[in-house]
Amino acid sequence: MLLFLCCRCGGTADAADSKSAGSNPVWVQIPPPAFKFTRWADSKMEEFLEIVDRDGRVISIAPRNIIHGNPSMLHRVVHVLVFNSKGELLLQKRASHKDVAPGKWDTSVGGHIMPGEDIISSAKRETLEELGITIENLNFLYTYIHSNDYESELVYTYWTINDGPFYFNKEEIDEIAFWKLEDIQKDLTLGFFSDNFKEEFFRYMYTCANLPIWFNAFNVNNPIHNFYLKGHLPE
Repeated sequence: MLLFLCCRCGGTADAADSKSAGSNPVWVQIPPPAFKFTRWADSKMEEFLEIVDRDGRVISIAPRNIIHGNPSMLHRVVHVLVFNSKGELLLQKRASHKDVAPGKWDTSVGGHIMPGEDIISSAKRETLEELGITIENLNFLYTYIHSNDYESELVYTYWTINDGPFYFNKEEIDEIAFWKLEDIQKDLTLGFFSDNFKEEFFRYMYTCANLPIWFNAFNVNNPIHNFYLKGHLPE
């Protein structure tokens, strides 16, 4: 709690009147501001991200606009693949003002892991911010590095099941839709999807498309379950 010294005046905003009424200094308590993670979409403050090594250990911290555009600065992001009860995958169409892949269909949920934030909290926060839903049944799939001429990301991917309704963020997303996996595979070369999502989709299909994950939730008695929970991928 902050203390602020002010003068109690005689009930008028006029300076001459306040002098004549006399000024009695008093201490007024002012509550401190509330702190939260800084988001580029709703704050004028610069967003900072952690620079990490390939194992996710923090090396340094830098502004987002410095990290983006410099692929040598690896930073952490989280993805959530949202399936419905029919096994279809929810995709979001990125807003046209986005600096990465504007107007392209992309992963259900994706965003930066903020400094000091744990991965699960980040996944839940991003899902709430982007789709307007609260999720608890997050399941880890894998982690990998996505790199191009613009940036390098250490990606942590999770999956969940949710049939909606969704209340997506219309400032960042133009529309959302459930896609059949075979339709995504058929349309991959037509320019509909972001490069980030295409790599995610290839990795998902290669890793676990033959597993009915939306029905058996990686049965814990299956040895493959523990293999993928540890983030292993075939070389």
